[in-house]
Amino acid sequence: MRLLLDIGNTRIKWALQGDAGLTGQQAIVHADLDAAQLSARVFAPCGRVSAVLVANVAGEQIAGRVRQAVRDCWQFDPVFVTASAQASVQGRIVRNAYLLPQQLGVDRWLAMLAAYALSPGKKLVVSVGTAMTLDAVDEHGQHLGGLIVPGPDLMTHSLLRETSDIAERVEQSAVPELPIAAYFANTTRACVQLGSFRAACSLIESVYQHLNPGRTQLVLTGGAAAVLQERLTVESQFIPDLVLQGLSHCG
Repeated sequence: MRLLLDIGNTRIKWALQGDAGLTGQQAIVHADLDAAQLSARVFAPCGRVSAVLVANVAGEQIAGRVRQAVRDCWQFDPVFVTASAQASVQGRIVRNAYLLPQQLGVDRWLAMLAAYALSPGKKLVVSVGTAMTLDAVDEHGQHLGGLIVPGPDLMTHSLLRETSDIAERVEQSAVPELPIAAYFANTTRACVQLGSFRAACSLIESVYQHLNPGRTQLVLTGGAAAVLQERLTVESQFIPDLVLQGLSHCG
C-alpha cells in the first residue's frame, strides 16, 4: 500500500494506492498544521504503508513538515516527485515541452499524465485552484506548453486588496446567489465574483477553440473546478483526484 500526497498552495489531498486502485481523495487545509498534527490527522489513520509519494507546489516549509511527519510515523523518507522530460503511461509516451523540464510544476505534469492515461487523443488539462493552469497535449503525447493565470478566487481577492471603492462596496453588498445562466450582475460583490468566473471561463473556452475542439478533450481538476464547470459552454470532464491519479503512475 502506497500513500500519495498532492500538496497545493492551500490544501493537502491524499489517497492510498493498493491492488484495487486508489481510495477516495481526502483533503485538509495545511497552513496551520505542524509535523505532529500532520502525523496524527493525515498519516497515522492510513495505517502501515510501504512508500509515500509526494507532489508539492507549496514550497520547502510544508515539504519539511511532511518529511518529518513521515519519518515520525514510518521511519523512512517520502519521495518528492518532479517533472521529467518524458514519461510512459499506459504504454504511451508523454513529452514535456518545457526547455528545462523540471521547472514545470509537478502538479501540472502529473495531471497531464493522468489525463493522457484516460484515453488517447488531444487534451486540454485545466487545474483551477489558487492559480489556474492550462496545459495542452497533442494526440501524439507532445505537451504543447501552457498558461498560468490567477484562479477565480485569487482574482477576486487581488481586486479587493488593490482597490478601495470596490472593496468598500463589496462589504456593503449582500452575498449573491447567482443563477448559472446569469451574464451580468447587479451588486458589486456579484459583479466581482461573476466577473472572475467569466474571465476564467473565457480563457478556457478560447484556448479550447484554438485546439480544434471537435478532437480535443477538456479535463478539469482543482478545488474551484466544479463551480467553474457549471459556467462553461463547452463539454468537459471534472476529475477531482487527477494529480493523485498521475502520481499513481510513478515509482
